[in-house]
Order: sequence, then C-alpha cells, then structure tokens
Amino acid sequence: MSYFSDRLKALRTEHGLTQKQIADEIGISQGTYSSLENGKSEPSLDTLKAFSSYYNEYIDSLVSCVGIVFEDEEQLSPEEWRLLKKYERLSRNDQIEVECIIDMKLRKSPDKEDN
Repeated sequence: MSYFSDRLKALRTEHGLTQKQIADEIGISQGTYSSLENGKSEPSLDTLKAFSSYYNEYIDSLVSCVGIVFEDEEQLSPEEWRLLKKYERLSRNDQIEVECIIDMKLRKSPDKEDN
C-alpha cells in the first residue's frame, strides 16, 4: 500500500465514516474509493482536491510524509494522526509547553520508555 492509501484509510477511520459515505460526498463510486484506499489505483488531481477539501487537509499531507519520521517504517495509528494534527496547529510556544508536560509525565512513570 502507498502512503496515500494508508493516510486515506486513517482519515476515514478517524472520522468514523464508511467508504460509501465519503465516496458519495466527493462524487466518486465506492469501488473507486476502495481501489484508492487499497492502493490499487492512484487519485486524479480533481479527486485529490476533493479529499483535501473534504478533510480540510493540504494535498501534500495526503500524498507525502515529508517531515514525519517513522521508526522502523512503522505507520501511525488514526489516534496518533489525530494528535499529530492537533499538535501541528499549536503555536511554537504551546508546542514547547506540551513537550514539557509530556516529559514531566514520562519522568513520573519510570516503567514507560522515553523514546
């Protein structure tokens, strides 16, 4: 599967929607949507624009993971994507504050690994 197909499935799952619901909303068939999500076909530019608009995501975030590092090529879960998107919307000062809170929580939980 491609990054795009993995991202598409993560977004759909995160929003609790079916393939048919999204396909109907953006004007493609459920079969076409399934092919995209399973990596069997690539989206047209118009389809990418429709997904971008529907999910309020930049097209580049749908097709590229530049700037996101995966350990051992591990993919992020839908919950991790949701948290990452929230974190990205914060100001730099708020991001630093969140990181400090996480560091503090990790110090209080010695049984958790600090990655």
